[in-house]
Amino acid sequence: MTWLDLCESGYRRLGMWVLVSLLLLPLGLVMQSSWNVQQVMAAVKTQLPQRISEVLSDVYRDQQPQTLFLQRINEDLQWSSGSPVCSVSLSDSDLVGFWPRLNQLSVNWQLGGQVYPSVFEVSCRIHWPRLILSVALSAGVLVLLLGLMPQTLRPKRASWLKALLQQGERWFGACESSLLVDGFNSQQQILLSRLVDEHQIDLKTALNLVARPELRQLDDSQVEWFLLGLSHSQGDIAAAQAIALSDQGLLFKPHEGLVYAHGMAIKLSKTPYFYYLWYARLRASDRDEGWYINPAVNRPDLLAADELMELMADFSGHGKAINDLQQHGLRAKTLDQNRNKIKDELLASLGETLAGNYLFETERDLKSGRSRYRLALAAPKITFTQSRNQDTKPNKNIKLVI
Repeated sequence: MTWLDLCESGYRRLGMWVLVSLLLLPLGLVMQSSWNVQQVMAAVKTQLPQRISEVLSDVYRDQQPQTLFLQRINEDLQWSSGSPVCSVSLSDSDLVGFWPRLNQLSVNWQLGGQVYPSVFEVSCRIHWPRLILSVALSAGVLVLLLGLMPQTLRPKRASWLKALLQQGERWFGACESSLLVDGFNSQQQILLSRLVDEHQIDLKTALNLVARPELRQLDDSQVEWFLLGLSHSQGDIAAAQAIALSDQGLLFKPHEGLVYAHGMAIKLSKTPYFYYLWYARLRASDRDEGWYINPAVNRPDLLAADELMELMADFSGHGKAINDLQQHGLRAKTLDQNRNKIKDELLASLGETLAGNYLFETERDLKSGRSRYRLALAAPKITFTQSRNQDTKPNKNIKLVI
């Protein structure tokens, strides 16, 4: 028997032993009652013939022989029933039902050529301590025999149990904690491994964390967000859980210079942040489904430059970036540079897998032959907060210059 078998015998087999004991208890009750009755019946049958002869030898014929027989036999049954916990009585009733009960013994006797039926009834008290002890021992033997049968070990649980013991956990505590692993789904298994391997979280803490009902429902993507949130919040489990369960959206807080992706705050560089905010306002508007065509090389977009300058002025943008827009307008080169910076910083914060929904999608505009861009995230997923200076809801009157 391996150490994993021993661990299971301390918990799972304990439950099995209790269950088997409860199942065996009614059987034990019937068996004890039957045994008591059989013992009494054996004693009664041994002495009954002689005693009946003695009783019948002086029965007065002017009395009812049945009544006298019952009286004398019941008086004499007080001598011994063969068991201190049982009592025996003789009744003139017939056997109850088609089949006699286990506690009944039918006896026929004759007098004057007439047959008289009689029924002995035995009543025994249950010896509960003896019954419970015998049932418990029987259940223990049965569970032990079942435990000796070959079983398939679960490698994952075995490895976690061994790790818990190596970390100094007490035997039964380690067994109890490792039992959680059997109920983990694939996402929980992955989450547990990565919490221990990548984030160096204590195994027992990680097991109890992953076993939380709210984390059991995480899908593959939410597991990634939880782990990212854990790193981003310096191990704050509550914050990581909130990020994992957040809506897949973008929330801009320009007065703080922050954007929240899937509930996680991201601090972009100042100028790329305003370009990201500007593209988000376009995506959230109802104009051309958020697409913006890069300006021609020889014709900067002055109206879009005014829009960007207004955003930067309202939220303390860099003076150099504002002056560049004021002098040269919005140029394709400037847009390309800031989109690349946005992409780099989002990839650094979110990783390639999670950043995809928050980056740009592009296509060739058939009319102008130039590329056009928009945020990949759907418009309803983009929201903005109000600041002290300005409501940053998307401007429905933005003019898109082609």
